[in-house]
Amino acid sequence: IHSVPLRHAFKVIPEVVHVVPVLPPEESAAILENTFEQCVLAAGAHLALAATLRGRDMVLIPLLVALFCIGRAFFWAGYARGAGRPAFGLAMTFYPTLFAWLLAAVLVLIG
Repeated sequence: IHSVPLRHAFKVIPEVVHVVPVLPPEESAAILENTFEQCVLAAGAHLALAATLRGRDMVLIPLLVALFCIGRAFFWAGYARGAGRPAFGLAMTFYPTLFAWLLAAVLVLIG
């Protein structure tokens, strides 16, 4: 085994390279702007829920944050594939935020 050259001792396995489409600057800016807007709305809703929820109900906040992050990933991936594709990701961030705002409003109203 000492006589085997080092280059034969290890096999090089070629890696699979995944190509991620590069978006034009205008589209990247649009994604970033939309994400910022959605983030501001979601953060406000999460803070409102944090002020109104009690005890074990607070588990809802990390779930909403997880939905937001997953939704943004779907939005980004869909945006790279063309018109109409980011709709699922946008809905996955917008509707949980809307639900959070409505729930916080109801909790404030009922005391």
